[in-house]
Amino acid sequence: MFGTILQTASALMHLYVFWRASKVPALTRLVSRRGLGVATFGLWSSVLLSRFLRHQVSGPLASVLELFGMTWLATVFLLFVSLLAVDLLTGYGRLLPRLAPQLRGAALAAAALMAVIGIVQASRAPAVVEHEVSLPGLPPELDGAVLVALADLH
Repeated sequence: MFGTILQTASALMHLYVFWRASKVPALTRLVSRRGLGVATFGLWSSVLLSRFLRHQVSGPLASVLELFGMTWLATVFLLFVSLLAVDLLTGYGRLLPRLAPQLRGAALAAAALMAVIGIVQASRAPAVVEHEVSLPGLPPELDGAVLVALADLH
C-alpha cells in the first residue's frame, strides 16, 4: 500500500514539475518541451524501477538504482515545493504574469542548489560530540560510565 501511495505522489510531483518547468524560458531555450517530457518520464521511471528492483532483485545494481531513484525523488520534492510556493505567491502567474517565469526559474535553481547541498551533507561523516555530565547521587560503580546517543541516521 505504501509503495502505491509513494508512486502516485511521485507521479503527481513529476507531472507538476514538468508542467511548471516547461513554462520557464531559460530552460526551454536549453531543452525542448519534448526532451523535458522524455527526461521527466525517464526520471520518474527510475523511481518506479528502483522500488520494484529493490523488492524483487537484490544486488549492487538494485542498490545503486534505489539510491539514485530515492535521491531523485527527494530532489523532485524540493522542485515541487519550490515551484508550488512561487505559483501560490503569483496566483499561478496571473498576479505577476511577466515576473512568474523568472521566479519559476529561480525556484528551480534554488531547489537544485538545496539538493546539491543535501547530497554533500549526506555524504559527510557524522559529527561526534562529547559532553561530560556530572550527576549528583550517581552510585560510585557507575562513575565513568559512557552513554552513547545516535540521532538522525536515516
